[in-house]
Amino acid sequence: MVDSEKLKEKVRESGYKLLHVAAACGLTYAGFLKKITNETEFKASEIMALKKVLRLTNAERDAIFLLLMLIIYLQMGGENTKKSKEESLPEIRGWTRIFGKSTARKRRGRHEKG
Repeated sequence: MVDSEKLKEKVRESGYKLLHVAAACGLTYAGFLKKITNETEFKASEIMALKKVLRLTNAERDAIFLLLMLIIYLQMGGENTKKSKEESLPEIRGWTRIFGKSTARKRRGRHEKG
């Protein structure tokens, strides 16, 4: 889930039309609207393209797209879940491509070897 209002605000601030932003992400106008309205999810490559074309800071990107991560975390039971927050991040499609390598994979690797 994306914070649609913040994303729309950033598009307005950029001065670009939605069609231009959609094309920069490799999407059709209709496909981009589906993602903005949370009918479909953004891919990691699309988030990175948005960050570039809209000149988003990491904090702005996080404010728009981390809502998805928070919802998944809460659905898993929040702090009461057996998995830690860090361990659940790689399960989000493409998340590590956006935020870098996760320490959760390193931890899992140690447990599997030991």
